[in-house]
Formats: sequence, C-alpha cells, structure tokens
Amino acid sequence: AYESINVELSRYSPALMDKPRIVALNKMDLSEANAAADVFSETVGSVPVFRISAASGEGVDRLLKFIVSELENMETA
Repeated sequence: AYESINVELSRYSPALMDKPRIVALNKMDLSEANAAADVFSETVGSVPVFRISAASGEGVDRLLKFIVSELENMETA
C-alpha cells in the first residue's frame, strides 16, 4: 500500500518525491494493529512513522508536535 501511494504521488507530480514524508498509522487502539504496524514500519526505511488512534486521541499530540517542528525547521532553512 505504501509503495502504491508513492507511485500515485509521483505520477501526479514527480516533485512530491523530493518533499519530506511522514506516515501516521491509525486505529492503533485495535488489538491486532501493533503487530501490523511493526511489520509496516520495517518497510518504510527512515520515514518517520507515528502510531495514532483517532478514536482515543492516543499519539495525536506527538504527531502534531512533530509536524509543527518540521514546518518550523522548513521555514528557517
């Protein structure tokens, strides 16, 4: 799925492949989600992966803080 999304993005605009990426894995409140997230995380290399649950809010603050930090770093670069 991750590779498919990247192919779609590159077809839409090759310039998107030069942009920083992050991945947010949702539904981490489900019991089977952590095992699947472990496997997925190994396949994306150095791309930051955040485990969140939109239902419970778990991990969302950490994700948002990371996004804000990255945007601030981009503005000062």
